[in-house]
Parts: sequence; structure tokens; C-alpha cells
Amino acid sequence: MWARPLCFSCLVALHPERPGPACAQVEAIQEAFAPYVRDRGLDWESHIEYIDRSSWRENGLRPPMPDTDAEKKWIELNKPVPY
Repeated sequence: MWARPLCFSCLVALHPERPGPACAQVEAIQEAFAPYVRDRGLDWESHIEYIDRSSWRENGLRPPMPDTDAEKKWIELNKPVPY
């Protein structure tokens, strides 16, 4: 049991082909949360999880590969659709 409140955040990245620099992403999370946790004297922890594409489904559909027409359609409609 924690002696103090703890804020735990986890970013799940669903595009492992485009993860970007993990360190920069973690730093961005730290800065975004700072006014709510660090600046209030709370303890916090954050990390990023990259999901393997083979285990990712949305409404039972595998996500389209990046930069494909199918991915553009998912983005345009803001939902998974068969392709």
C-alpha cells in the first residue's frame, strides 16, 4: 500500500511501425501531466506500451497497414471498416 496517492498513466501505442522516439514521447507525457501531478506534489509513474500488430483487433478487424488506402478510410470514417 502506498503511503501517498500515486498517479499511474500508460500510453498504449497501436502503431508500432511508427513509434517515434520513445524518450521524447515519455517526456511529452511528463510535461502534459506536470500541472496535475508534479506541481501538486504527487508521486507519478508513466510508461508507453507498444502493441504487436498481430494481437490488435478493432471490432474483430485487423487494422490496415500504415499509409494505405484502407488506413485512410478508417481515419476518414473514424471507425474500423472491412477492407
